[in-house]
Amino acid sequence: VYHPEYKGVRLDVYAKNEHNTRYNVEMQVAKKAELGKRVRYYHGQIDMELLLSGSDYTELPEVYVIFICDFDPFGKKKYRYTFTKQCEEEPGAQLQEGCKSIFLSTRGENDREVPGELVSFLNFVKADL
Repeated sequence: VYHPEYKGVRLDVYAKNEHNTRYNVEMQVAKKAELGKRVRYYHGQIDMELLLSGSDYTELPEVYVIFICDFDPFGKKKYRYTFTKQCEEEPGAQLQEGCKSIFLSTRGENDREVPGELVSFLNFVKADL
């Protein structure tokens, strides 16, 4: 199905749970401006292999793409940034597409807003500069 000249991805960690939810976890050590487009591409690559021809779209599972960043990707000193799609004209209207993009940062400072286990994990993976 793939054209040999198309850009591919190699998933660092790819898993599913008992509810068929898919998780892709990627380590990011260098801050690059295209993180948003990169996470979009990873979602697309994962989805492409989840439905056979003739399958119903309701069979698509929930998919999480999680980037663990050894930098603060958005400069707001958060340990976690979670993105889902919502309507611009009606902010309360969610698309319900089953995709979440999560950026975890080892450089967060908002300990009280996230679980302590997450802070401990991110401190564990933080590079000593």
